[in-house]
Order: sequence, then C-alpha cells, then structure tokens
Amino acid sequence: MYSKLHTLIDKHLSRYKESWQNWLAQGKTDAFYKRFSKCVEAATFEFSNDNCSKHQYKGRGTINIKEVNESIQTSYSPDVGGVLSPLTKEGTRLLKQSRRLTAIRNNLQSLSKCKANGDPDKKVGTLSARIKEANKLVVGEWAKGDGHEDLVHKIRQADIDEMPNFFALTRVIEEFTKRSLKSQLKTLKSTSVKTRLASKLRVLTRTSLLQ
Repeated sequence: MYSKLHTLIDKHLSRYKESWQNWLAQGKTDAFYKRFSKCVEAATFEFSNDNCSKHQYKGRGTINIKEVNESIQTSYSPDVGGVLSPLTKEGTRLLKQSRRLTAIRNNLQSLSKCKANGDPDKKVGTLSARIKEANKLVVGEWAKGDGHEDLVHKIRQADIDEMPNFFALTRVIEEFTKRSLKSQLKTLKSTSVKTRLASKLRVLTRTSLLQ
C-alpha cells in the first residue's frame, strides 16, 4: 500500500527535479524544504483521496518551516583576546593574512634552526612546504591597498632563501592585526565590546615588537 504513496511522492518531487540542486547550490535551504514538504503533502492528499481533509489540513506540512533572521550577539572573550562573532569581510581577510604571515615567520625561524642543527631533510622539507603553502594563500588574498610591495614580491617568488626577514614580517603582521581591529570597531554596536577592543588596540600599539 505504501509503495503507492512513495510513487506519488516521487511523481510530485520529479516536477521540480531541476530546482533541487539549484536551491542547494544557492544556499536556499528554506525554499528547498518548503517545496519538499509541499510535494509530500500533495502526494499524501492524492493518496488518501480525501478532498475534505485536503481543504482542512492544507499547509500543515509547512507550518513548522519558517524564515527567521536572528541578530547574532557580539561578545568579547578574554581567553582569545578578541570578539566572538562574524567579522566584516575585510576584517576577516586582514586577520587571516596576519595569521598566515605569522605562520610564515614562525616556520622560517624553525627552518633556520633545523638547518643549523643539521636536522633530517624530511623535517626541513615539511617546514619548506608549509611556508610555500602559506605563501600562496597570502599572495592570493593580497589587496591593492595593502602596500608593502617589496615584501609581497619576495613572498610571491617563493624562494625560501630570499624570504622577508623577521622584522619585516612582524611589521606587516602588527599592521594587519590593528587594521582588522579597526574594521571591527566600525561595525560594532555593543559599547562594552567597543571599549575592550579599543583598549586592546592601544595595548598593541604600545607593546609593538618593533618599538
């Protein structure tokens, strides 16, 4: 008996066979689930052949699916020293770049120690591969307004022996971190979070490794 119901469901679903993947690819999950539930509902009514029930219960299959726009609350975490909420697009890019440059700098230091200690070639190769991978990511998201053309040129060449030195990398890391914080400050609504971030920005400025 239920095989007939499944056949009817498939029939209704097949009417939108070109739409299912499109909705998912576009992130329109609400549209996907609403249409899916309507198809199951229509097939169920057709299976029961009960016009009275159809009129009385139509729409019940989608009543629990609704669009909700929730505003995410911004909070500051002292553990990570930052804001726990989605960043702006530019703030995210700058923070990622800062962390990638930090990874390059740290791996370059480790690589230098490995070579000095005569460590196995495998370990040296692993560190070199990490640096080159981070290089690609940094160059791929470098924006025109970021400046530091000499530094990014050396990174783009991917020559380990010609990479920027510790101080050059640190200067850009600190600059990008500050710019990311400033980007967040412009969009925050919470006064307390703004105060904490502004304080962190002042501390970063006072405790720069290059001062």
